[in-house]
Amino acid sequence: MSDLVAVMPPGWEQKQAPDGRFFYVDHTTKSTSWEPPLGVQWVKRSEHSFGGFTAPATPPPRPASPASPARPVGAGGVPPPRPAPPTRDPSAGYIPPRPSSTPGIAPLTGTAPPPRPAAPSSVPRPSSHSSIPPRPGSPARSVAATATATATALAGAVPPPRPAPPRPGSLSSIPMRPSSPARPSSPARSPVPSSLDAQVQGVAQQAGGALIAKAARNEEVQRAAGQKVAELAHNPEYQKMMAQRIAENSDNELVKMMAGNEAFQRQVGVVVANMATNEAMQRKVSERVALMAEDKEMQAKVGGLVREHGAEVGAMAWEQMQQEENQELMKHYGAIAGQVAWEEMQKPENQAMAVEYGKKASAVAFEEMKKPENQALAKEYSRIAGKYAWEAAQDEENQRMAKEAATVVGSAAWKAAQDEENQRMAKEAARAGGKFAMEQARDEENQRMAKEAAAVVGSAAWKAAQDEENQRMAKEAARAGGKFAMEQARDEENQRMAKEAAAVVGSAAWKAAQDEENQRMAKEAARAGGKFAMEQARDEENQRMAKEAAKKTSKFAMEQARDEENQRMAKEAAKKTSKFAVEQARDEENQRMAKEAAKKTSKFAMEQARDVENQRMAK
Repeated sequence: MSDLVAVMPPGWEQKQAPDGRFFYVDHTTKSTSWEPPLGVQWVKRSEHSFGGFTAPATPPPRPASPASPARPVGAGGVPPPRPAPPTRDPSAGYIPPRPSSTPGIAPLTGTAPPPRPAAPSSVPRPSSHSSIPPRPGSPARSVAATATATATALAGAVPPPRPAPPRPGSLSSIPMRPSSPARPSSPARSPVPSSLDAQVQGVAQQAGGALIAKAARNEEVQRAAGQKVAELAHNPEYQKMMAQRIAENSDNELVKMMAGNEAFQRQVGVVVANMATNEAMQRKVSERVALMAEDKEMQAKVGGLVREHGAEVGAMAWEQMQQEENQELMKHYGAIAGQVAWEEMQKPENQAMAVEYGKKASAVAFEEMKKPENQALAKEYSRIAGKYAWEAAQDEENQRMAKEAATVVGSAAWKAAQDEENQRMAKEAARAGGKFAMEQARDEENQRMAKEAAAVVGSAAWKAAQDEENQRMAKEAARAGGKFAMEQARDEENQRMAKEAAAVVGSAAWKAAQDEENQRMAKEAARAGGKFAMEQARDEENQRMAKEAAKKTSKFAMEQARDEENQRMAKEAAKKTSKFAVEQARDEENQRMAKEAAKKTSKFAMEQARDVENQRMAK
């Protein structure tokens, strides 16, 4: 025998007949053949394992048939015919594998077993009907098990789908720039304070995990996600991508070879699709996702990945959101998430948690912003962001895209506003919102809570205003703000940019005002708005609610004005404000800055009034 062993493609098996010849069994179609299938590979028997694999070699020669006695010459001298190969008819000679102490030997005698009943699924199961285990050292494995394990391990490694061509008239029809301008280098940031990580980020991670877990346990979301995965698994392009990922992530040459086989790719896709549409598997996977989303350690890991790869994730999400089907999915899931979030926020315990976490986050943010290094970082980032926004606004391509986007959005909004059904829904929503607000305002408990909140806020603000340190900081902040504004106003580059921006805005506004379509739309909008306001004003229910609201407001304002504590606080506040205003007015630096600002303003107004283009536009 040769030292080469045949490595069969998925669903095939090599066996040896009693006369020494090899035949090949196709378990998919339940047929046999003397000829090897397409895609068979030959490897050395010594290296035939998952770890060692050599390049395909020349197949071994077929063993010669046993010698047979010659027939008499009178019979024609023709040698006896070769034994007939196993027939391809399953019911007339297909010999399925069976348990045996000598695997690989298939007797060709005996009565063929009856055909197996068809599987409940129309998808063939390549090797699941075989009970013979593979020979020791053989690379033949169950294709279904291989596909299941591989698809499960690489479920998250499937690359994003190729964006579909946008439909004219949608937001995705606006062409995206091939590359964005290089962002200015940001300053090296100090490590995030541990208190901020422990409270603010922890709250965000916990809330996000709870929302994901709630959505994962929703049966509608499970079915929709399973259907989407099944559609992708049946897509030949995705099958090739998944096989490519399998080959890239494996060091085994045999696995890489199997991944390149189209039949194997189809089988993997079928297995994944069957798993995705199975309700029991959907519930199992969804529960696993929910438990992972609720796990605090996993939340921390995901939060770290988001912080580290936020830019890449954002870019990929933007590309995906350009597809209309993804936009529809996001609308659907957004409605579900909004409903879930609304139901959760109706629970008193969640409201209490939100208030508590809000207090903690505010306290932490306030403490952090007191630190000089954080203030310096905020200033630096504000300067970088402003500079980048200005440079992006000067780019002609960005201006063109902004105009196109504004045109598309304005056109869509105008069409939506003309739709009678939308108008009816807007009226109903406005009426329902007004009714709900009136009911909330009439509720005595809400009134009591509003009074208490106003009292607490007013008391805290008064105490903070009385604090000498706060007064000193306010004065320094006002002085620093005024100084910074004066420096910015004196900067010639800022003056030039302000003039250019004013000229551009004025020119654009003038052109838009001259456009007849804009004039017609403005007239129609004014007419429609006036008609709607008139109808609302004539409505008796609205009139009654307005009278009650005015009466309630007047009564509350009168009570607050008569309150002695409020009167005392108002007098002290007026006295403090007057004193502060006098001090600021007497300050020589402020007087000098005010004079320079008035002089600059007058000069600028004079230049604008003398400008011929401005005069023409004004006329």
